[in-house]
Amino acid sequence: MRTYEWTSENGWKALSDGHIYAHLDVDDAALKAQGYSCGASTGGDEVPGSLAVWVSRDGQLPYVCFMDLPGSYILSVFIPDDVSMIEFWRRYAPGPDIDRLAYTVDALQELMEKLFRVYHGHDPLSPCRECDPYGFDRLVESRKRRLTLHPKNE
Repeated sequence: MRTYEWTSENGWKALSDGHIYAHLDVDDAALKAQGYSCGASTGGDEVPGSLAVWVSRDGQLPYVCFMDLPGSYILSVFIPDDVSMIEFWRRYAPGPDIDRLAYTVDALQELMEKLFRVYHGHDPLSPCRECDPYGFDRLVESRKRRLTLHPKNE
């Protein structure tokens, strides 16, 4: 794991052994033992592009971030101040995963349609008098108008 410091003024700075943050072990269990907790994360474990920010429970700096890059490559990044943390998050936190969001919405819609069929016994887009009296009346009126405009040939 490579270790860096990032500040809003100076950007990226590679840290060598014995750096000023060396007293902080950079793995989850060690950080927890030293009074840190995961304050924010994106993506999730083992997801390329994810970002986890660890913060001290008593408000001490620095912030400790883990960036999971493609190819099972993780960077540990120390961020020494609040302003730098805000800028770092703005620049490097991934945006919402639109594909995952669309999949979740589709799955929820499918589940709701199944539940509707179980409780009402018909397709959710076909109103009945019980579940949507107003929609059912509109459907009946629409069918009446269609039949008067296009009567069947006898």
